[in-house]
Amino acid sequence: MGSSTARRWPFSRPTSRDSGSRASSRTRSRSSPTGCSWRSAARSSTTTTSASRSSPAVVWSRAVRAPSRIDRELFARISPTSVLAGGPGFHAEEELAYELGYRRRQGSLALAVATFYSRYHGLRSVEQLHPPATDTLVIGNGQDGESYGAELATDYRVTDRWRLRAGYTELRVHIWPNPGSTDQSRGASESHTPERQFFLQSSVDLPADLRFDAGLRAIDDITNQQVPGYGELNAKLSWQPMPALELSLVGQNLLHRRHVEFGAPGATRREIERGVYGAVAWRF
Repeated sequence: MGSSTARRWPFSRPTSRDSGSRASSRTRSRSSPTGCSWRSAARSSTTTTSASRSSPAVVWSRAVRAPSRIDRELFARISPTSVLAGGPGFHAEEELAYELGYRRRQGSLALAVATFYSRYHGLRSVEQLHPPATDTLVIGNGQDGESYGAELATDYRVTDRWRLRAGYTELRVHIWPNPGSTDQSRGASESHTPERQFFLQSSVDLPADLRFDAGLRAIDDITNQQVPGYGELNAKLSWQPMPALELSLVGQNLLHRRHVEFGAPGATRREIERGVYGAVAWRF
């Protein structure tokens, strides 16, 4: 999808010493046929400092993806009897995003929650120039869509040497054709994202300058690509005898010999294999 927005609620972000609120906005040049674009954003947040710190935030933003040369100038033969051409009138895709988040730290526990909703206008589509014939296809702006969901993240210091992190994401993406559009994909190419994702990370400082890190993740299936859901585990044991030197043993994707993460079925779809390797790092 051409537009994107970042949702970050870091636990380590500095907070002000006094209660208060903040709002900011930013504007750039407006979208035009020359490829220039403008974006704007507004943010309102409140921070509180005490034994328990909390920080709610509300964000509105607008983003666009300016047309590329492929969107307007492509000419490709996709079969002996049909071609795909760029659309000279293709204009920028637009996203309007709304986010609401809340962070709180209570002693050794930090919690962050965020919800989001994005609306997309004029998404790229492939239109039939002379429907119902499919001999000539043209790139257009014949689709709209929306995405929404929520994120939860926690950070817990069990002891001075042991830290746990966990997170969960719920995401929905819906794409639909505009009236008059002849696109037949119904947004299938724009929805290659799992609906649910979960991770759990553990980091332990051991005696004798040893450190053990492990990360477990569970990913939902991607239905329209026939990619099944999976769970995997990464682990790393490292030894740091001096500040500049680290020796480590790393295991990746330890639960299965191989698994698929992305891509439509076929000979070109890559399977991610289990891996174990050692590493030496010298920091200057």
